[in-house]
Amino acid sequence: EIVFIPRPLPNLYTSLLPSGEFEMLVSGPTGTYTVFQSTDLVSWSEIDTVVNEIGEIAFTSSTAGDRAAYFRIERVEEPAEEE
Repeated sequence: EIVFIPRPLPNLYTSLLPSGEFEMLVSGPTGTYTVFQSTDLVSWSEIDTVVNEIGEIAFTSSTAGDRAAYFRIERVEEPAEEE
């Protein structure tokens, strides 16, 4: 029998700051995350890599106020430990 145990997903909270910057708060499993941005939800560009060391991080982008933009994050897979 194969049992899959899903990894917990991070919680995302977004806001537009008074300065016009976009802020995304990520609360969830520690690790490294890659941040992607798109203007059409089809083509995605990697724009940053952030490390969540304590369970919560904030990402801020000043480019979001210039045009419509979408953001997503992906957790970077940790290399498997060798036995």
